[in-house]
Amino acid sequence: MPSFDDALIEPTSPAVLLREELDSMHLNRKSRRKHEQEFFDSRGGLRSSAYKRLRSLALTAEQHAADQFPMTPAALRDVIQYSLGIGSRETAIKGIRDSMADLECFADWYAKQWERVAPVSLCIREIGESLMESLLALAQEVSGLCEGLANAGEPSDAVATGLRDVFTSLLRNQPRSLVRRLAAAQGITVGDAFDCSWENAPTLMTVANVMCHLGRRSALLPQRHRKPLASDFGDILHTVYVPHVDIFRADGFMANTISEAKLPLKTTVVGKFLNLPSAIERRLQG
Repeated sequence: MPSFDDALIEPTSPAVLLREELDSMHLNRKSRRKHEQEFFDSRGGLRSSAYKRLRSLALTAEQHAADQFPMTPAALRDVIQYSLGIGSRETAIKGIRDSMADLECFADWYAKQWERVAPVSLCIREIGESLMESLLALAQEVSGLCEGLANAGEPSDAVATGLRDVFTSLLRNQPRSLVRRLAAAQGITVGDAFDCSWENAPTLMTVANVMCHLGRRSALLPQRHRKPLASDFGDILHTVYVPHVDIFRADGFMANTISEAKLPLKTTVVGKFLNLPSAIERRLQG
């Protein structure tokens, strides 16, 4: 999840819930003032009658919270208690944050509140656009370099060997580069002695290898490279699951890229949806 302030996930406070209730009643000015005096003291605090009214609004508050945020049952309880004036704002916000880490809750939130969720995940699309532009620029640079070498009489085999060397170096250094960048983002210093291996860091190694092979297919094959897409970054992120599942479903390009990487894993990668049932059957029989 990207960093964001609590204003984005601010649960409805008791005072706001009551004022929304008054708005829905379409009262004239005199009646509105009477009800406000009934619920709020001179400093804007809640009177005892307000808590009684809030309890009667419990179902409305529950529906409002469930529609507004991704919610586990525990988080929903915390938010409702806050909305009813008997819980804390900090506990409610923590519950929402924890729910955002629940993949099922977050996916349901996308389905119900797309316009509200989109700003939260905007950073992923922005990074995807940036990666696409970088790969496009690299592809153009590599094509221009190869064309220049060919015009200078450089043998095609030598050019191909040079590109393979670039890729091999990238493949060797990318895992450590990712570790250092992730550590730096968290304010952690990483020395040279850390062990970045398939045994100790299968997820990191998977992402690094797939990233390199995607880059190769998108930029380091001058005559037959595949045009990069903004969605490539999301596909790379999804590969964090590859070492931890029996079967991984991807589109055709990503499935071929993963297969080309020859990952030392037992995961079955399926590139066509129609092939998924037979892959499941084979795993069950095996």
